[in-house]
Amino acid sequence: MTGPKQERRWDIMRNLLYLMVFQILVGLWLMVSPFVLGYREITSITTNNLIFGAIVLILGVGVAYYQKTLPGIEHAAKKPA
Repeated sequence: MTGPKQERRWDIMRNLLYLMVFQILVGLWLMVSPFVLGYREITSITTNNLIFGAIVLILGVGVAYYQKTLPGIEHAAKKPA
């Protein structure tokens, strides 16, 4: 299956990977922000940021990994000679 439909699918999957990288960075920022911005003394907000940052980070890594291992995606990059 090659053609414009396959090319469009590959573009969508590449954009999804960029979105997941952004999600991973947001998760990291949520986890680090209490220490960078100086409100780590407020334990409820710090705990909230650490928990939700870890959730966002794990979901981003999981979806990025799953997206890379989908069946057929590795063939989308290959062009017939």
